Amino acid sequence: MDRVTLPVRSITLVALLTWATATIAGAFPGIPDGPYNLWLVEQPVPTIPLYRARMAGLASYRSYQGNATMAFSCRRDTPGVVVELVFDPKPLAFDADPYEGPDAKAHGPIVITSGNAPASRQRVSGRYGGDGGPFNTGTPFIFGFPSNAAQLQSWTAARGQPLRIEVPAPAGGAPLILQFRWPDDNAAFLRVVSPCLGKPVEDH
Repeated sequence: MDRVTLPVRSITLVALLTWATATIAGAFPGIPDGPYNLWLVEQPVPTIPLYRARMAGLASYRSYQGNATMAFSCRRDTPGVVVELVFDPKPLAFDADPYEGPDAKAHGPIVITSGNAPASRQRVSGRYGGDGGPFNTGTPFIFGFPSNAAQLQSWTAARGQPLRIEVPAPAGGAPLILQFRWPDDNAAFLRVVSPCLGKPVEDH
């Protein structure tokens, strides 16, 4: 039985137990590490061919910290892999409002650094609500953007490496930092994104 391919209700309990254990045992507080760092595979709507591979991480802004997740989704009937960065801005005292909606005033760019690979920059906007995944509480804010070919090539080979994302604060000053660690076993991630690899998607 695949330990990471679970019904969404089962994912919640497993994820919370994994998170609590990893917070104590992980090398970086709040970020799952080693065998505790697993991909969670979700099918949010059973009637729609959409799958997500989600990993847990840490959001920090100034002196505040909270949970974050990064999810990758692939629909077999549409091109490209979509990335979602999820966190709750309220306990972090981060003003996400300027990033909200199609008429957002702020677009970053966010800075993504994975392992030793060169940093990439991505313009983003987001929305409140929706599915924040089992690690998030409150009202999550979701940055969504399509991944490009160079990012995917790097990410599908990244295992056990740190991932850092900086989101500029609209008012200036220190950015919001989202930190993750790529799970050592990327089999579940590859199963989710592989059907969308090689399909045409606009690079950003």
